[in-house]
Amino acid sequence: MEKTNIVLIGFMCSGKTSVARILANMLNFDFIDTDILIEERFNMSIDQIFNRYGEAFFRNQELQIAEKLRNDKFKVISTGGGMVLNPDIMNKLKVNGTIFWLKAPVKELLKRIDQNNNNRPLLTKANSYEIHMLYKKRRILYERYCDYSIYTGQKTPKQIAQYIMNIYKKEVYPIQKK
Repeated sequence: MEKTNIVLIGFMCSGKTSVARILANMLNFDFIDTDILIEERFNMSIDQIFNRYGEAFFRNQELQIAEKLRNDKFKVISTGGGMVLNPDIMNKLKVNGTIFWLKAPVKELLKRIDQNNNNRPLLTKANSYEIHMLYKKRRILYERYCDYSIYTGQKTPKQIAQYIMNIYKKEVYPIQKK
């Protein structure tokens, strides 16, 4: 199967959604944000879903979305930061997707998380050490599953999207979408 989808993975607040929106627009692909799909399905925020149903329920929703996306084409998919925790999800996304890890500097992530932690259920009471440890644990998985890692320090979302688009068009899928 052709790998026509672009899948962005990375730690929370690494810029996946911002980059995915820009990239989808540049390529004229559909934009998918797995967290937004889950929020829309339940008409609740991620935090509310975690509080009401628990993390296991949320992770199962991610698996269902990955199952549906594995047959889609020409999508730019922004994943939740924890989707890499489930090998089944990652294997489904790899079926027709090229996976790009947005590798943001930890200091930058901490700054962004501090500004956005009210929307991050795993971080509502976490300190910088706990966030650092969570990043360290997930970094191994990001490295394992990515086809390309993109260092995002000192780059705008548009620059990152342009870089990914160039790789995609040159190395992954050199034929233009019809």
